[in-house]
Amino acid sequence: MINIKIPVYPQDFLGPLSPEVLTNYEINDMIRRLVGMLEADPDEEYFYLACGDTNVTILRSEYDGMAYEVLVSKNYSAAEVEVSNEGGDFDLDTFEYEEKD
Repeated sequence: MINIKIPVYPQDFLGPLSPEVLTNYEINDMIRRLVGMLEADPDEEYFYLACGDTNVTILRSEYDGMAYEVLVSKNYSAAEVEVSNEGGDFDLDTFEYEEKD
């Protein structure tokens, strides 16, 4: 039996790690570093870096001849999904949540 706590947006999500606003130069440097990390480790499917108000994720991709997909998220928010072996079966089709203002 698996119990999964799905976070509800926006109340379960936290904003950026810090209010620091990254420049385009800093974001491009993050992208360059992540491409280098994937090039150096062909077994990894993705890498990501989060700094200030920006999260950069690079995914290895073979779709339509692309080598990598780059995702840049400014002012992102994130949450964790909690999983435990206690409780009942989890069914995504019956997942319900309550909107909070």
